Amino acid sequence: MSLPTLSGYVHTGREEGMSVAPSPADLPPHYRPQRHGGTSALPCWSLDLDLLPSKIEHVTTSPTHGCLRVTEAMLLSAFQTILCATASSWEQLP
Repeated sequence: MSLPTLSGYVHTGREEGMSVAPSPADLPPHYRPQRHGGTSALPCWSLDLDLLPSKIEHVTTSPTHGCLRVTEAMLLSAFQTILCATASSWEQLP
């Protein structure tokens, strides 16, 4: 994840954050797992958006793309820590 920062902080109101897609079919072929018709050997993961912590929100940026972004200005390292804390909520897709 690469985000523009100002003095190490990420800010609200930007359509930037961790990229997500509504379904594997919406991923570019090089990111889509082979079992979903793509060329990637990596798995796909799913998250119930209701499980997002209050400091992170999902924003739809197009019909095939969205991002998880901060709801308040914070250090990039804090954003990364909060995202990492959601790890147990993600489920690998078959």
